[in-house]
Amino acid sequence: MSFEDLPPQDLSSFSPPARAYFVEALARSRPVYENAPNRSDIAYGDDYWQKLDIFLPQGTAHGSLPVLMFMHGGGWTHGYKEQCGFMAPAITALPAIFISVSYRLAPQVRFPTPLEDIVSAIAWVRGNIAEYGGDPDRLFIGGHSAGGHLATMATLQTERLATAGLPVDVIKGCLPVSASFEFAVGMLEREGKLLLAKPEDAPIASPINSIGESRTPFHIIRGDRDLERCMISTDKALAVFDSKGWPLTSAILPDTDHFEAHLNVIKPETGWVERFASMAGVRAQHKNPRNSL
Repeated sequence: MSFEDLPPQDLSSFSPPARAYFVEALARSRPVYENAPNRSDIAYGDDYWQKLDIFLPQGTAHGSLPVLMFMHGGGWTHGYKEQCGFMAPAITALPAIFISVSYRLAPQVRFPTPLEDIVSAIAWVRGNIAEYGGDPDRLFIGGHSAGGHLATMATLQTERLATAGLPVDVIKGCLPVSASFEFAVGMLEREGKLLLAKPEDAPIASPINSIGESRTPFHIIRGDRDLERCMISTDKALAVFDSKGWPLTSAILPDTDHFEAHLNVIKPETGWVERFASMAGVRAQHKNPRNSL
């Protein structure tokens, strides 16, 4: 899709840093869409927002590649898959396939509809990615902010995967960036009211309450100046993961806020691309330091 054709979104209720982030993410992504090999606006459902973009490595001599699906942020109410395109070159260079996914937004829909969209997108990718050189048994997911929440939920709520006809271990690794892990009292006040149909849905919509007995590896990162709700809920979730002996790595990005965590995630010094490469069994271009949480 042309960037000029993106449906306008009213960002007036967002903070100036948030508005600047949306502009910057789209600006960084636009040349990638124009110059990198990609297949855009592939429908995985009937709704306008149920689409995904596939970014491929240069050349054609690739097959059985690992796949990273990534979900945009925006408080569950805003955002475009196009704002994640800037991430693609660092992933496709490994080589691997990078997929940016859009989903239906609140308040036009309420939880769990956005999560159901992500599960539907996973099912589409598993059933079709071999046509693009991807390995359906090497599927990883991640997301920023609200997208990180949805990626985590899709990974942890394995019953949703099973209901969709997917193996409960279809996701081989999850890499949320600055995600919220809990809808607690006083947290996510604006977004929670828009995403949740009723307050009673908060526990089932909180990833921290779905940390069960599955053992899908996670790599969880946030900024050291992230949103308070992300820092608090991330640290609480890490403690729960650790208590269950989960295969987990984590990092704090120094001098980084909520939005910089996404904009800077592919920089070598974050170690994020290297961690994905390690999970996926491919060799990253750099060896990078990580700061443990």
